[in-house]
Amino acid sequence: MATSRRALAAHCALALRAASPGARVIDDRNALLPLLVKFDALRSYSRFEAVEMRADRARMDEVTRRFLGVLAQARLLHLRLAGGGMADTPALAPVRAALERAAAVLERGAAAPALPENRAACTELSRLRRDLAALGRQIAQTEHGLPFEARAEAVLICRQAAEMLRGLALLFVAEGAVFRPQPAGVAPSKEARRTAQASALMQGARAALALLVFCAIWYATQWDQGLAGITGLALMNYQCVNTDDPEKLGWPYLRAVAAACLAAYATMGFIYPWLEGFEALALFLLAVLVPAGLLIGTPRHARAAGTFIIFYVAAAATGNVFTPDPLALANFCFALAFGMFVCLMVARLVPVTAKGARHRVAARTRGVLLPEVARGLRPAAPASREMLESLGALLPQMSLARPAHDMLARGLLASAASAWELGRLRRIADSPGLPERLRGSMRDGLAIFAAAPGASPLAAEEALARIRSGLAGETRPE
Repeated sequence: MATSRRALAAHCALALRAASPGARVIDDRNALLPLLVKFDALRSYSRFEAVEMRADRARMDEVTRRFLGVLAQARLLHLRLAGGGMADTPALAPVRAALERAAAVLERGAAAPALPENRAACTELSRLRRDLAALGRQIAQTEHGLPFEARAEAVLICRQAAEMLRGLALLFVAEGAVFRPQPAGVAPSKEARRTAQASALMQGARAALALLVFCAIWYATQWDQGLAGITGLALMNYQCVNTDDPEKLGWPYLRAVAAACLAAYATMGFIYPWLEGFEALALFLLAVLVPAGLLIGTPRHARAAGTFIIFYVAAAATGNVFTPDPLALANFCFALAFGMFVCLMVARLVPVTAKGARHRVAARTRGVLLPEVARGLRPAAPASREMLESLGALLPQMSLARPAHDMLARGLLASAASAWELGRLRRIADSPGLPERLRGSMRDGLAIFAAAPGASPLAAEEALARIRSGLAGETRPE
């Protein structure tokens, strides 16, 4: 959790600087999402803890949602800064200085190892947020010799940076509250719960099918090592669960187990009979286990080496009196590997993927949530929260190395930020003090965006053009 917090603070500091390369910001964000998946695993495990831990699970949900919300804000802010939103004029020097101070604070927060530093960082972030909000109001009220669009961009940047800092401060507070026994917070949206429950139900049904297939084979053959096969099936099911590509982890795991069983059989049949005394056994085991232990320290071979050690020790274990039974060992190892093979084949023949859930989330975001926010039928905050919760539920089954998965993650983050912007535009359009002509232009633009199928970029451009025409009409000198 602390690692994720530090990495997010460093990412926000990067996003606050217009000179940061866009590719570096994207790579940094993509590196953050796997950290969030690891944290999500911690959140998932808490479901199986005692009843009093379930409040902590709700807070972990809140941390995940706020983490994604800060990522969305940082993405939108850097796009504005990198797109020339901050004009290089003396009038905006205080804003640039405030952004730089905020980046420096975040960099110090990224190096903070413990929670007390969070409190100090939250205090300073709150002060900077107030300073940025005040600067935005000052720029909005005075011309500073700037064109209207430059002033509008500067105001939006100030507000966006202030909102990002507020979200980061709230994330720090939520992180500190995870381990406090207090009432649970906001419940997850129905769509996010439905996605998670449907995935869990399908995964459970596939595991039950694999178990039934193996039990049928066990019953038909009266295999005396059927229980070992069930053990292998359960272990392989753990490798296959919650992934769109179970074979990616399944086959290497099965190969490592097979190698460990073969090595244990060779040890039992050909090495143990020649060993005399504990010293010889210890030296032999050192020669086998130390190289495998060294491989565990290498990321590429860690999983295979760890699996080999576990199953080799389990299969080659012997008592004080060596009683060799190679056939019984071979029977046990074959049952173990066969149970894994059955589970892997069922996982291959009955794929359970999040593809349908991903399409459903993307379609609901583009076709329902964003248009309803643009029409004023749904508040921006709940819509954005639902998008981020859906992304959090899908992340464990996504591989950002795949273009489609990366595009969906970027699209949901962008949509969450767009929902906030649409909500702000809707509130402005509905404000009573707005000139009637500008009100009509803004409502027409939002209606064009909402009516377009899938909230297309062309509709967004047309909506912006309509709003700009209304602004031009109001700012044109008489």
